[in-house]
Amino acid sequence: MLGAHNIEQSKFLNDQDLELILGRVVRFPTPQREQLKLLAADPTVLAGLWRFNLANLGPAVGRDFYFDPHSKHYTGEQSVLKGWCSNLHAATKVMHSDFIHTARGEPIYCETTDNFEDLRQRFFGVVARARAALQWPQERTLTFVLDRGVYGAEFFAQVIAQPCLQVITWQKGYVAQPWDPALVQGTTTITRRRNNATDLRAYQFAYVARAWESNPKLRQIVVQATNGQGRTIQVAILTDDLARSAAEIIQLMFQRWLQENDFKYLDQHYGINAITSYGSLAYAELKGQVTDREVKSAARKALELSQQRETDQLKRHLLAEEQALQAHERRAHQRQQLAAQLALAGPQQTPQPRTLKRQESALQAADQRYQSGRTQRRELIAQGHKRSAEIQAQIHATAATESRLEAMIAAQMVRLDSSSKGLLDVLRITARNLFYQALQPFKQAYDNYRDDHAHFRTLTQSPGVLEVSAQQLVIHLLPRARYGGRLRKAVQQTLTAVNTQGLTFPCLPGKSLQFRLAQRSELEVKMNVSPD
Repeated sequence: MLGAHNIEQSKFLNDQDLELILGRVVRFPTPQREQLKLLAADPTVLAGLWRFNLANLGPAVGRDFYFDPHSKHYTGEQSVLKGWCSNLHAATKVMHSDFIHTARGEPIYCETTDNFEDLRQRFFGVVARARAALQWPQERTLTFVLDRGVYGAEFFAQVIAQPCLQVITWQKGYVAQPWDPALVQGTTTITRRRNNATDLRAYQFAYVARAWESNPKLRQIVVQATNGQGRTIQVAILTDDLARSAAEIIQLMFQRWLQENDFKYLDQHYGINAITSYGSLAYAELKGQVTDREVKSAARKALELSQQRETDQLKRHLLAEEQALQAHERRAHQRQQLAAQLALAGPQQTPQPRTLKRQESALQAADQRYQSGRTQRRELIAQGHKRSAEIQAQIHATAATESRLEAMIAAQMVRLDSSSKGLLDVLRITARNLFYQALQPFKQAYDNYRDDHAHFRTLTQSPGVLEVSAQQLVIHLLPRARYGGRLRKAVQQTLTAVNTQGLTFPCLPGKSLQFRLAQRSELEVKMNVSPD
């Protein structure tokens, strides 16, 4: 991607230099958008690019995958559906991208949509379309590691009904139980590298596997996890994979951070959150393309919300009346005590009887206020009961459900047209995976995980000088940074490994391509400056 996250940023690239490597390029944003839209209109192009990306990853892709949505806050003015935005911790206009990653953390498929269907409904459609695009046979068993967003009895029933589809997910609402070491069936360890290959951190896991009480067709694995500092948590995992070892399931579940970290990486370096196109489709145009379903009607939900507000207000009035009555009863008891004290004091005009009489007057005034307030409160309570009964009658007279699609059409809602974004996203993901593959030899040679990515990315975007001969083309790289001994050695080792692959220049078949790390002292610049 050469650092251009979107079409607009491509204006900072030098088209003449790109043509030396790639051949003819489309220069300006407007024709680029037109070309993108033209290619996006052909579904075979998108499917072919997904298969190209998969082929580059090789056979190690396996059968285990991570599935998770990535939500982007939409700040435009169009009437887009609202959904949960984890970044804002609130419901707002969002654009969902459902991602499938390999167990190694590589993205292999994604789709962008809105909140018309929730994740439990979208999941099966995304998996089916991924099978078709990647040309996986229906009999190939796929296992997906999911977060709690898909949790539900109906969802589990649909998964169990598909023998070639398996899921692994957290048990929602699990409450930790007293841990009995005698019941432990096994242990496993996950070792993670931190700053280099020898800086290791170990996490210990003990587990108990059994049939889940709520659904015996699912397996429950209760795990007690302990980190390097000795902090322990207890969680439960659910899966319909009854044959796989519990240790392998635990490894897959507790390494979901590979996918979570990749979302941030894809956004920061490849612009995966870019909307690409602000075109939209009205839901009236989507009739027949989306699966409609009955949902609770908006009118019914609004009435139930009004009923809840009225009930809450009525509760406050009833509570105020109860508290006022209790205070009134306490004052009555205090007045009896004051009357007894005044009878004992007699008619003498001493300070004590005068104080008692002032207290009695205060209690009488409070009782008068209670009586006047009581009338008002009872009127409010009566009005609240009346309004609540009227709303309840309206609820009974209102249809409980409605067509979600017809409701969207009536509200003039739109869905962002994601065809152009989908095509550019597969290019972003392919670029990400190719970059990661190229990074691995340098990562191993440099062995410093804190900044190896930054150094290698800077190296791939370095300026340089082309030395053209009859047999080969040598690229003398001139990085912006000045490399020290260890770093320079790692870069040279990486370039040597690249050169041994026998690369050829794309525009000139048969001419070999060689990379070399140059030094500025080797550079001699000559400029022919015209008089004007």
